[in-house]
Amino acid sequence: MARNWLVQAGVVAAGAVAVIGGSAGTASAANTQAVLYDRSNDLAASMLHVDSDPDKFYIKDHKKDGHGVRGTLQLLETGTWRNLKSMYNGKGARTAVTMPRDITDGYTYRLKICTVDGAGDTTPVQCAFKKFEE
Repeated sequence: MARNWLVQAGVVAAGAVAVIGGSAGTASAANTQAVLYDRSNDLAASMLHVDSDPDKFYIKDHKKDGHGVRGTLQLLETGTWRNLKSMYNGKGARTAVTMPRDITDGYTYRLKICTVDGAGDTTPVQCAFKKFEE
C-alpha cells in the first residue's frame, strides 16, 4: 500500500513538473509563417518567422520545380510596404536558408515568399504573404 502511494505521488509530481515546464514555453510570442502553394495546389515554398532574440527567418523551398525561392521581410510605413531584408534560396528542393534580422515590437510586418527564376529575378512567378504584429 505504501509503495502504491509513493508511485502515485511520483506520477503526480512528474505531471506537475510537465505542466509547469510546458507553461513556461507559452509565454513567448507566436511564430508566423507564410505558405505558398503552386497552381497545382502543391506546397512550393514557405517563410517562417521564429520570434526569438534575435529574430530568425527561414526561407524554405519545398518543391523540385526548377524555381528558387525568395523570402522578404517587409515593414508597413504610412500605408506602404517597405522591404527590410530579402534572401534567395537556390539550393534546391527541401532546403532552407536562415535570414537573421531582429525586429522591433510595436510595428506591423509582412512575410513575402515567392518562387523566382534565379537570384536576380525581379519578376516572381508567384507569391504569398502573411501580415503580423511584433
